[in-house]
Amino acid sequence: MTIPRYVLALVAALCTMVSAVAAPAAEAPYELNVLVPETGAGAFLGKSYEEALKAVEGAVNATGGIRGRPLKFVVADSQTSGQVGLQIVNGLIAKHVPLFIDGGPSPVCNASIPLVDKAGPLDYCLSPVI
Repeated sequence: MTIPRYVLALVAALCTMVSAVAAPAAEAPYELNVLVPETGAGAFLGKSYEEALKAVEGAVNATGGIRGRPLKFVVADSQTSGQVGLQIVNGLIAKHVPLFIDGGPSPVCNASIPLVDKAGPLDYCLSPVI
């Protein structure tokens, strides 16, 4: 499977941001939280996202990780539901994550925008937000 360059660029940028704000114990993996529509109407998106995330994670870790630490994507199923997405985002905010990726689709991303704007973590939505 070929990984699109924009996916690699996005992950590299996000990992750089994680490494700048996160200071976990040595050798602990950099965890990057991702909301993915594994079930529901958007499940067809979630499958391709998960395949790409696994490929990127494998490629990054096979080349020594990020500054010697492995990358780990922590995937949560949004169920293609704005309400479920909000519950997940609330949990991420409570954990004080600096950023996360939202696999959309737009209604899921749109539901969390007001919360993210107020609370402050960076949300990168993979779907055009309308």
